[in-house]
Amino acid sequence: MKLNKYLSSIILLSGVLGFALTSCEDQPDKFEATGGTPVVKYVRMASVESADSLIEAAYMESVICLVGDNLRSINEIYFNDQKAVLNTSYLTDHTFIVAIPGGIPEEVTNKIYMVNKAGKTTEYDFKVLVPKPVITSVSNEWAKPGEEITIYGDFFIDDPNVPLYATFPGNVKAEEVSNITKNSFNVIVPDNADLEGSISVTSIYGTGQSSLHYRDTRGMLFDWDGVNGLAIGNGWRSGADVLQTGAVDGIEPLDGNYILFNKESMTNADWPDEDAVSFNYWPNVTDGHPELSTMLGDDFDPTNWQDYTLKFEVCIPSSKPWTGVALNCIFTSYAEVNMEDNPTNSYIGSDDNSRALWSPWSTTGSYDTGGRWTTVSIPLSNFVFTRYADTPKVPLSAESFSGLTFIVYAGSQTSELTSQIYIAIDNIRLVPNN
Repeated sequence: MKLNKYLSSIILLSGVLGFALTSCEDQPDKFEATGGTPVVKYVRMASVESADSLIEAAYMESVICLVGDNLRSINEIYFNDQKAVLNTSYLTDHTFIVAIPGGIPEEVTNKIYMVNKAGKTTEYDFKVLVPKPVITSVSNEWAKPGEEITIYGDFFIDDPNVPLYATFPGNVKAEEVSNITKNSFNVIVPDNADLEGSISVTSIYGTGQSSLHYRDTRGMLFDWDGVNGLAIGNGWRSGADVLQTGAVDGIEPLDGNYILFNKESMTNADWPDEDAVSFNYWPNVTDGHPELSTMLGDDFDPTNWQDYTLKFEVCIPSSKPWTGVALNCIFTSYAEVNMEDNPTNSYIGSDDNSRALWSPWSTTGSYDTGGRWTTVSIPLSNFVFTRYADTPKVPLSAESFSGLTFIVYAGSQTSELTSQIYIAIDNIRLVPNN
């Protein structure tokens, strides 16, 4: 009996050892921390091309490589007071590839802190650099002086000794800033900001300049005033039926005339009321209506159309939210539609051509701008849909930019949706990508 128990114990122990050995063999590269403390000899950039360049400082979010001994003893790592992600897949005895955190430290010591399992900390002198501000977008590129806008980007640092501020074209300084975060802040457009150009933002770490323009007239297609772009379209729906010359319910003009798509109720399943929710520009080179691409001259290179973005401003009062149906933005070729010998609206319902579908309500079920004008940006690389968000048969090409249609119609939703439509639009333009 005792012998049986002894044999059983041996068999059980053998099984456990066998499982353990098998587990170890199955994970030959399993990370195992070492004891002791790490020694960092130097730091370099992680890229192979820069492996020979030793560094004593690097920008936030850069990927660097620590080189030394016993680096697998590192259990936690901090840059100043910001904890970095410790990925053991990039940690060996002699090298450690790590991304510098993107958070702004509250206390700057210019040191790396490496903590082992025993809680002992090893320090290494290293300076984390904060980049100058980066501007990616502005809530309204055509805001009037005195209006509040939001500037979006990164590294917006407001130091008590060097306050954050923006500068508008003409070296007009804007110091009325609020709601500052690392990625956005609000600013009041100064009274004398009336020139077109880049916006810059200055922090303690330097000055960054936008590639976007305030009061942007580059590549202007339709300003509905005839000042920087066309005052009206051309075709069966030129925009005359939806043109507004002053304030209407819930909407103040952005910059002169604008168009307003206005329909009390429509669904995404029906053919739209084109007179109420669309405009066309169909060229006719014989009567003074050129192809849009030629009208823009040096502002637009159709052979490199992927390098451009369609921009426009919209205004939707909170009392008239948008809850269904997509805004179709459709560029058309001369062969596809023109007023000379091929006037037709068949392309609107065709699944051949490419278009953009703008439906910002689809995320939350409802969308409005609170009665404030807002800049919309749609890269031409996003013109890849049919009316129902399928893949079109014919992609955009250099010949696609002869005409333009905006129409509220269809969309990606498979179920029937009903919505009121009350969308003001102004300053339609093609500009270089930011």
